[in-house]
Amino acid sequence: MGVLRISVARAAIAAAGLWSAALPAAAQVPGQGQAPAVVVARAELRDLTQQREFVGRVRALERVELRARIEGVLRERRFVEGAMVAAGDLLFAIEPDQFEASLDLARSEVAKAEATLADATSQLQRARELSRNQNIAQSTVDQRVADEARARARRCWRRAPRSARPSLRSATRGSSPRSRGASARPR
Repeated sequence: MGVLRISVARAAIAAAGLWSAALPAAAQVPGQGQAPAVVVARAELRDLTQQREFVGRVRALERVELRARIEGVLRERRFVEGAMVAAGDLLFAIEPDQFEASLDLARSEVAKAEATLADATSQLQRARELSRNQNIAQSTVDQRVADEARARARRCWRRAPRSARPSLRSATRGSSPRSRGASARPR
């Protein structure tokens, strides 16, 4: 039994030696340095809000692409990208010079078409009066009827683009047509 105690004691000493060799140098030298600083705080009872962190990607539900219905030079952009806009908010302003010139041209073409129609109508009336007295051939009257019909068609054609195109005010001031899904806000 004495031999067993001696071998257990030797094994314990050897294990202690190995354990002390594995410790860092500062921990092996007793008495050097001071005791580690310890923070002390009173425990208190309070509500904690749960917080969780997730890794993920954010994608918009809807995407809006703004396209001009008309061509022109952009004078001003009146929204901040990514903000919400409401229907009717002013988003862009376009230089009006080009549109004013186009509108003046369209008005002159309509006036020209109306003058041509008035001339064709008076020529037709004259031809009908002369036809009653048989002072003009029926083929000439038929030609005047065709001329007047062409003049009416030209007038309608010249008026149609003007009535179909947006007004100068709405063309030079780009407004948001709707608020749902738009992602910009005026400044």
